[in-house]
This record gives sequence, structure tokens and C-alpha cells, in this order.
Amino acid sequence: MSRSLRNRSNDEIRAREIKRIRDVLDLSKERFAQLLSVSSKTIFRWENDESLPAGIKLQTLQTLHALVEVREWREAILSLLDSRGIPATASILDALNAAFAVHDPQLRQQLVKTILNGQGDYQR
Repeated sequence: MSRSLRNRSNDEIRAREIKRIRDVLDLSKERFAQLLSVSSKTIFRWENDESLPAGIKLQTLQTLHALVEVREWREAILSLLDSRGIPATASILDALNAAFAVHDPQLRQQLVKTILNGQGDYQR
């Protein structure tokens, strides 16, 4: 099983990983904050180890972390950001969070591929 597809429910995400995700996605703190529905001050605190993400924000960061580790998925997220913008990508991230909660690794991988290939309409 791919490292990025493991069950991540107990994983923590560190400041340097959050910064790396933002860098890979080529987003400013402000745009990254919009994607996660938090303030840019919150992004600053996470990236500087002043606070930790929790709940759905942690889950979304874990999902993004897994996505940027797989070239095909990273390219799909970058394409979504370019073509559909922050709000649509944030909605798709909601669906991806649900996919990553699936325990069966093969089903999880298929769900992620389906979502990233645009199969379905995901509205917030």
C-alpha cells in the first residue's frame, strides 16, 4: 500500500509539512487560508508551530498532504485550482476527505481517482 494511502486517523501534521503543502500548491498564505476556510493568521500560526490544526482542518491537511505526495493527484489538484478556483477546489476537498476516511485501501484509491477525474458534482 502506498505511504500516502495509509490510514491517517492518528497522524499529526507538522508545521514544515503544512508549509510544504502550501508551497507545492503554489498558494499564498491568504489563498491557502481561503482553501481551508481559516484566517491567514491561523496559517501563520500553524506554519510557525504556534498552534496545531484540529478536527476537519487537520483532516483536510492530511488529505492534501496525501494528495501532493502522488504526482498524478498533485497535478489534478493544481489543475483544479487553476481551472475551477479556490471555492470549487474546497468543495472537492470535502469529498476527498470522505474518500480518505474509507478503510479499504483499494476502494479509497478508486474513490480518489474518481473524484479527481471530475466524476460527480460536489457542492458545499
